[in-house]
Amino acid sequence: MSTGTCDTDLDELARLADAATPGPWKWWTSNSVVRLSGADGKDGGVLSAVMLTNGPAILCSPANQAFIAAADPLVVGSLVERIQDLQRLLDGERLENSRLESELASLRPAEPADSPSGGYFMIPPKAHSWDGSGERCADCGDKD
Repeated sequence: MSTGTCDTDLDELARLADAATPGPWKWWTSNSVVRLSGADGKDGGVLSAVMLTNGPAILCSPANQAFIAAADPLVVGSLVERIQDLQRLLDGERLENSRLESELASLRPAEPADSPSGGYFMIPPKAHSWDGSGERCADCGDKD
């Protein structure tokens, strides 16, 4: 596969793919005639060879021609490289996430699984400091 960088317009490539014959595409051969058919079931609906009165020809819709031309080896190679770069980035983020989860777990106090919290760390409710009358919290003003 030929790879390299190219300015692939992903929106345009998606538009061309949407306009082309739906895939998957599959090559068929019978009676020594090769043709490319799509998921729509039309025999040779993507690409087929025919014999016209003035000689052989290839039938291919303008939408399929545009898509085939746009999906050249440089574009496909560039897309593969982008996917591989994103996969490496995702793998690195997953590794960092795992490291941070481990670090966070080490910061939490151990609590038995049969505790009221089910093993999860619970923040205790704020204690109130009742004033001398016992009717209001001296810190927040809550009433009993």
